Amino acid sequence: LALPVPVYSSPLTRCLALARELHPEPAVDPRLMEMAFGTWEGRTWADIGEESLTAWAEDISDFAPPAGESARMLQGRVLEWLDDLAAEARDHDAAQGAAADRVVVTHGGVVRALVGAVLGIAPADWFRLQVDFAAVTLVEWPLVAGAPPRLLALNR
Repeated sequence: LALPVPVYSSPLTRCLALARELHPEPAVDPRLMEMAFGTWEGRTWADIGEESLTAWAEDISDFAPPAGESARMLQGRVLEWLDDLAAEARDHDAAQGAAADRVVVTHGGVVRALVGAVLGIAPADWFRLQVDFAAVTLVEWPLVAGAPPRLLALNR
């Protein structure tokens, strides 16, 4: 199966394998990776410790684990990527004469960051967004600065 639209992917194996099934040469961007938990990666809650987990729970939006990133940092890199994609799309679509779809293969945290931005949901409340595994989320991202994005589907 080769989609007739550009496909973008996280470089992590679980996304890249699917992206390669959808397109022979997906564009890979590290800004589409899941939230970085730094030194917490692969550790149990008990190993991380109650004090650190409490600090995180008290400031989910801005607390970053050591060598990791906060939810707000995750959202910043995702929105930076989208701004770059919109600029690329404006150039491409102007040359082609019409707007085109793009497919993005990424992770639940990235989807939550994007949907949170579209709906105006604070990072501390993203846990309320159910993002199903292997589901499709459709977002209309404006190519014109100042136009609002729209959530068209979540978990389709």
